[in-house]
Amino acid sequence: MGRKHETRDVADLVNDLKDMLDRGISFSLYMVCEGAIFEHWGGANSPAYLVMCSSCDYDAPINKSGNVNPKYYEV
Repeated sequence: MGRKHETRDVADLVNDLKDMLDRGISFSLYMVCEGAIFEHWGGANSPAYLVMCSSCDYDAPINKSGNVNPKYYEV
């Protein structure tokens, strides 16, 4: 809704993943693949409830075609 597409610096991502691994924390890489979520399966932000009907991470390590980008190799 007019918001800028968010991306994440790969160095920050790798540092945070390393920190969680070092501390034995369980985590999920959602979305490691660019994929899309349709209908109302995307959930919502809370507080300030804002429904997310569809999402697609164009900055994901793996794109919809299954091709990897440099972020994939860093992760």
